[in-house]
Amino acid sequence: MKINATILTTLTFMFSAASSFASPSQPRFLPCTFQVEFPVGSPASEEMVKTHLDSFDISYHIRTSINNQYANFVSFTINGDCDYDKQVATIPHAIKISRVKEVASPNL
Repeated sequence: MKINATILTTLTFMFSAASSFASPSQPRFLPCTFQVEFPVGSPASEEMVKTHLDSFDISYHIRTSINNQYANFVSFTINGDCDYDKQVATIPHAIKISRVKEVASPNL
């Protein structure tokens, strides 16, 4: 029985160490993924972002878009390489641009 307890302790340590490597303690920024905030009440913010990004002939996808009486923002990812200063920082009427971080899955 002592051998089994030693093996169990070793396996528990290995799995514990492996899980700590799999989930970094600090969230990382998702590549070329941004959230752009617009003034509340501004019309067509998603269309504005699409029109702006289409002008660069790049591949992108809209992650989410909210435009109501409480919030107005668009989150998107540019596929492949991106140039923040040229493609993102120049979005018209944006009041704040943030990079998006990954969020760890909840432990259920």
